[in-house]
Amino acid sequence: MLRFLFRLNVVPSLVILFVPTIFLTAFLLLKQPSSINTRLVDFASASGYYFLLAFLLYPLLLGVKHSRRRMLVTFTRIYIRFHIATAILGTVLLLPHVVGMPFYYAVTNPKALSGLLAVCSFLAVWVSGYLRKKRSSGKRRRYHRYTAFLFIVILFVHLVV
Repeated sequence: MLRFLFRLNVVPSLVILFVPTIFLTAFLLLKQPSSINTRLVDFASASGYYFLLAFLLYPLLLGVKHSRRRMLVTFTRIYIRFHIATAILGTVLLLPHVVGMPFYYAVTNPKALSGLLAVCSFLAVWVSGYLRKKRSSGKRRRYHRYTAFLFIVILFVHLVV
């Protein structure tokens, strides 16, 4: 079983994570009728959980670097296989929020401006992740890490505003 998990790439890990995502999406769409604005926020919240799962790779890698425990190394090796898939599914769940919310807030609203800034920083994370996947180097890994931290800070500002 571990050999199968160690050899996963993006497509099989997407298929594995797609099943719970279908149930999550169905729950979000079929729950009690509420305003469309609330549903868009629900989709953003669900995508936030996927982004959190993708971001948790960083503390795991730090743990592996400093502790070298066999079980943590094995878990992290498997977890890495789902990093890109969770980011992709988080993006898919975020799209309704990004597309729908501009209809509810003016561009000059601080919430909308922070959201626009969060989307721009998220695109930087995606581009740096793509470049890192295309040709890995220490510089590209650091750039991807720094843009992810920047995205989290701007996302926190967006949530608080």
